[in-house]
Amino acid sequence: MCEKPLEEKKEDLRVRRTYKLLFDALTSLLEEKSFEEISVTDLCARAMVHRTTFYKHFNDKYHLLEIGIAILIKNFNQASLSSQKFDHPKQYYMSVIRHALEYLSVNKKLSALLLISGGSSSFIAILHKLLAEEIRFKLEENEKKGIVYHVPIPIIAEFHAGALISSVKWWLENKMSISEEEMVQYVDLMINGDNYVSTPDDLTLSKV
Repeated sequence: MCEKPLEEKKEDLRVRRTYKLLFDALTSLLEEKSFEEISVTDLCARAMVHRTTFYKHFNDKYHLLEIGIAILIKNFNQASLSSQKFDHPKQYYMSVIRHALEYLSVNKKLSALLLISGGSSSFIAILHKLLAEEIRFKLEENEKKGIVYHVPIPIIAEFHAGALISSVKWWLENKMSISEEEMVQYVDLMINGDNYVSTPDDLTLSKV
């Protein structure tokens, strides 16, 4: 395979550097104000990037946020899930939650971003959209291998994306007071249906 020309490699590096500067600026500004209050002018000033450069790569701040989150999800997949094979959808869900907790526990920048931006409807909406797309893609791959879903795949993807985001956000807000392994076990119980609920009758029968 032919290597990229040197000038093209330099351009790729410049683009990546610009993306990093702007996303780092966004992360920094989110410590001071809500996403809705941040302007493109604020971002460019903090990143020391010209407005024309910003608009060369992004339509607006929402586009920057979406690209930034997409890069974080891609990095997460490459670091945690790319080499794994899953025979059943549940294995995939459990692997995602396990690795998400591990990834966030060591990636303080992303953890802080989730906490700081937790109240931002824009941030949550974009994160949910991208995560649901990742899950839907994985489910569609499994469907091609013969797995049959009795609920439409988009509904499954939306449900699990929302549950994952809410669970992880709660875990971070509570300062990781529950261990990663305990969180994984609790999610496992909930995915299995009624196993996390006991009625008074169940408790009576268990004593017999």
